[in-house]
Amino acid sequence: MRFFENEIDMMPKVSVIVTIYNREKYIEDCARSLFEQTLDDVEFLFVDDASTDNSVMILRNLLKNYPKRRSMTKIICLEKNGGRAFARQTGIDNVTGEYVIHVDSDDWVDLDMLEKLYEKAKETYADIVGCNVTHEYGSYKRIFSQDYSDDMDENIRRLLNGKIFPSLCTSLTHSSLIRDNHITFPQGLDTGEDLLFNLNLYLHAQKVVGVENPFYHYRHTEDSGSFKHTEKSINSVIEVSRRIEYIMRETGNYERFEHEILFRKFSMKCALITKFDNQAYNQLWLKLFPETHKYIWSYKQFNWKRRLELSLAANNHFKLALLFNKILRFQNRIRKSFCSPIIRYLFFLFWGIFFCGYCILHNLVPYYTPAEQKKSYDVFKNDDGIIRVAIIGDSWAYLHKSHQCIISSLINKKIKQEVRVRDYGICGLTSKGLYNSLFENDSIRSIIRWSPDYCVILIGVNDTEQKIGKSYFKKNMELILDFMVESKIIPVVIEIPNYGIEYTYYSRSIKERMWRCFSMFLTRSNVNCINEYNNELQCILMKYHIGDDVLVVRTEDWNPIGWHDLRGIYTSDLMHINKKGYAVLDSCLANIIIDREYHEK
Repeated sequence: MRFFENEIDMMPKVSVIVTIYNREKYIEDCARSLFEQTLDDVEFLFVDDASTDNSVMILRNLLKNYPKRRSMTKIICLEKNGGRAFARQTGIDNVTGEYVIHVDSDDWVDLDMLEKLYEKAKETYADIVGCNVTHEYGSYKRIFSQDYSDDMDENIRRLLNGKIFPSLCTSLTHSSLIRDNHITFPQGLDTGEDLLFNLNLYLHAQKVVGVENPFYHYRHTEDSGSFKHTEKSINSVIEVSRRIEYIMRETGNYERFEHEILFRKFSMKCALITKFDNQAYNQLWLKLFPETHKYIWSYKQFNWKRRLELSLAANNHFKLALLFNKILRFQNRIRKSFCSPIIRYLFFLFWGIFFCGYCILHNLVPYYTPAEQKKSYDVFKNDDGIIRVAIIGDSWAYLHKSHQCIISSLINKKIKQEVRVRDYGICGLTSKGLYNSLFENDSIRSIIRWSPDYCVILIGVNDTEQKIGKSYFKKNMELILDFMVESKIIPVVIEIPNYGIEYTYYSRSIKERMWRCFSMFLTRSNVNCINEYNNELQCILMKYHIGDDVLVVRTEDWNPIGWHDLRGIYTSDLMHINKKGYAVLDSCLANIIIDREYHEK
């Protein structure tokens, strides 16, 4: 049972939903920032979730000062507390605006936020328009910049890996996107429900854009939801993680976003426990989503110190993880004190050597281990005269889809045979991950069972970038090539290019380079290890018949002039190649396949 105030008949440009529960200290700041918006045609829906304080009375008194807003303001009072998801769904069920946005009752917004977001939405015809966020911590603030992409798959990936803020309060959404796709809030989940709602929006949206202004001010207080964890909120976080995986599997998107889904599950469980000082909680943490532990060292959203602490915890060394955390805090206090830099660096050196030794003795870096050989499966060859080319690997293979594929036309032009190309890539994939994906990833398995004549292997960049170690890279590549040859598929191996990796390494910060030194110490890799990886690749290839069993695209084939001209085929991050680069790569691949076909004839 609920009652309404100020029913609204007209269709506004924007509807703002504000859920309230015992926020008398902050509701005035929030409501004032909304009532004073520069955009006039706005509907405000305040949903009070049975507050026991004076929040609603403060809101009503404030509304008297804004007579022009009264006709466009609706206050919905729930007689029974149903939780934030229920309150938000109540708001969604009653909106009449063209666009809708949520605002938390303890936050506030810039006065021109709605106007700017609405103008951007109409200008770009976007389904969702987001803005940057200012995190307010009382005495200091931090701006979070949203990283939107023109590609919706990439936006989903960034939503899951944290590059896009998951809150609904920072984005304006077209009402029809919610209504037409029957997207609702999951009832009973009051923590993380906005991420689940947002994920459904992104899976159905055609276009998402952003503005650079940090319009939204996200207040962090001791009594806010961002600070408190109850048994209900913990269970809610766990259930949200499971539902994310379920949704992605049901929509056929799990394989494409597996790494990001695992990261999201891991980060949500890490948010539940900030320090490992409770044995009972530690064991629950250890048993929750254990499948995410194997990728801890690839979760670069955490700094290397946090990754080391989490790796210790994931290997059931909670006392050492807690000690490591205390050492870091003690180090921070020393850093802020008047001690000389020499004392600080000696202290840093002491615990650095201690933990390096411990990690080596206890093998606490499971990421740096080679793949285990698996039993091969049958691949039946086609005899229909069609040349089939598969392209699998890391982000280079993934991004190959977004560029025009010219391999088939180049081959067909020379040898007059039908050519079909299929590609599939997983961002951040290493040689070990690719070998395991040949058996565990349904999309890659289907490409192999498609019975390709040639399989282009775009792998190795992440091995070098993450300093996996040349010996492990060699073992993994040997397993991949053995599988291909045994399956009567001709692998096409690409030598690892030099320019991008070396340049990005030397452009990194001192802390990042120190962590790389630690990684190289564990895996016995040198700083300039790319040539070493390629040398190991050559050693592997010596056991095969080059031109018969295996085809190789040499680095010099990309550009015979030298690495300086490779800058023209790289994107701005210097880790991926651009459209011109893929044209060069496709040309090299086509030529080597054409030569092989002529040799066969």
